[in-house]
Amino acid sequence: MTAAFYTYINKDSGAVPLSDYRRAKLGRGREQDALQYCCEALLHSALEACGYSCTLPLDIKTGEKGKPFLENGPHFSLSHSGGLILAAVSDRELGTDIQTPVAAERALKLAERFFTAEEKTVVREAPACFTELWTRKEAYLKYTGEGMSAGLGSFSALAAPEGLVFTEGEIDGLPFCICAHELCKAPQYINI
Repeated sequence: MTAAFYTYINKDSGAVPLSDYRRAKLGRGREQDALQYCCEALLHSALEACGYSCTLPLDIKTGEKGKPFLENGPHFSLSHSGGLILAAVSDRELGTDIQTPVAAERALKLAERFFTAEEKTVVREAPACFTELWTRKEAYLKYTGEGMSAGLGSFSALAAPEGLVFTEGEIDGLPFCICAHELCKAPQYINI
């Protein structure tokens, strides 16, 4: 089972106990601090909505490449952009990304720098495809746990890797992608 949930960043947040993982990210400014509280609250609510029993603060650890995980818990992935936070939860590995679309000129420049030859051709012909491909790439890199260190040009996101699927859509005009072993229903809103 793979499920996704989203919420909006609330700059007045701060009522939830933070995991050590999130606490280490505090002190970067009011908006970034609010993001940490909202991420923790959304993940907690998403876990409960999926039937997992958990208490705050969450017991978030990091793998050798920095991928966060829950000790003895389900897999999760978080992403944020444009005032939104997206959380996906599954009983198997997954990754998610949400992005604010970029202007065509910037999309072309980024594609030339980071995409495979085939992806560059697609973006040259249809610059609007850039954000879809970018979210696929980031979701897949979060799935693998490698993050951006693996290099966006090291693989093609024109199709999902074997055994995986991309669930894609938009939330308030922001494209998202969830890379998992199964399709995910449309993300549900959670008020935190």
